[in-house]
Amino acid sequence: EGGAEGGGAGGGAGGGGVGDWPWPEDGMQVALFLGSVFYAFEGIALVLPIENALSASAASGSRCFRYEELIVVAMLFVVFLFACVGALCGLAFPDTGGSIVAYLALLYPSSSAMQLLNAAVAAAVLCTYPLQLAPAMPTLEAACCASSSFAASAAVRSAIVLGGALVTVVLPDVGLLVALVGAFTTTTIAAFPFLMQLRLAAAGAVPPLGFGRTLMAVWMVAFSGMVMVLGTYTALGAVCGRGEPLE
Repeated sequence: EGGAEGGGAGGGAGGGGVGDWPWPEDGMQVALFLGSVFYAFEGIALVLPIENALSASAASGSRCFRYEELIVVAMLFVVFLFACVGALCGLAFPDTGGSIVAYLALLYPSSSAMQLLNAAVAAAVLCTYPLQLAPAMPTLEAACCASSSFAASAAVRSAIVLGGALVTVVLPDVGLLVALVGAFTTTTIAAFPFLMQLRLAAAGAVPPLGFGRTLMAVWMVAFSGMVMVLGTYTALGAVCGRGEPLE
């Protein structure tokens, strides 16, 4: 889904026929595209419970990757996968900037295959929604609920799901919503680990990072901050009618 959305965000910028690369027309398209790219990596938060569940011996054993190395390999694979899917979607559908599946369903309303595909994607999102909530829910429940009862937990989770549904009703443009969420929230998820790493190294709580790691951490914080400011401003401008939203 992330790769298809990223390809869709890149598509629709320059138009053209099948096989034409959809180059962005202006800086607004670039900012929205970067927000969509960050959104595509929202699932990286799922690694946090995995790391917390690892024992010290399992995380640093000689017969397996260290956790950090495993994450780097996994991220490189995901980047390659998203780039391939996004590039193919951009080349095949250069005239749309939203969800490819929804675009095909609207383009072929009488096609049972397209309707079935759209329903399958909706079912996949519905079934994986609890998994996406997993990393954040323990913290949210602890902050919002005085008790740890099932009823309190269900109320918090239901409110979050209802809030998400209301957002999609208010802002039905999927591509624009993806760009806004990615720029405003996922950039923070990307920057915080590097900020914490720099802070811990400065306090002496972890070994010194070295020049290369420090440079990478500073670059990631600066880049995430830039995308957050420019992407959020651009997406909000499109929502408020100051620019052309993705179609």
